[in-house]
Amino acid sequence: GGRYYVCHTTGNFGQTNVFSIISSDDLTHWDHLTDVSMAPVGGVRWTWAPEWFMDDGGSLHIFVSASTTPEISTKHVIYELHPLDGTMTNWSAPTPVTGSAFPAWTGLETGRVGAYDAYVVKRGGAYFMFHFDSVSSCIE
Repeated sequence: GGRYYVCHTTGNFGQTNVFSIISSDDLTHWDHLTDVSMAPVGGVRWTWAPEWFMDDGGSLHIFVSASTTPEISTKHVIYELHPLDGTMTNWSAPTPVTGSAFPAWTGLETGRVGAYDAYVVKRGGAYFMFHFDSVSSCIE
């Protein structure tokens, strides 16, 4: 609708239970629009790397990684949220993205962070989610 939006990590290197959305009419002057809460997950202490995605039906989604552990970079899970109206200030509750292709971290003793930096594309009629895995240091 002629307005630009950016979602981004906030807090001290993501040490918060929200991510923020800013907006602009001219790509030069930006205004804080809202903080999107991850509180419904319960106990979220880290929120990283929100990424936009628009599906074929024109519905907007944000995929964001969150962790409930006190240590940075541990046990991150990817969640999907979507706006509930055109104001971009009301958002759905976070829903975890699951599936057998996601890494199954086993805990702090392994140093595994789970999945983060999710990015979704559609190719050949199928959606693909790419994400970073810190154990393999690869995009999967």
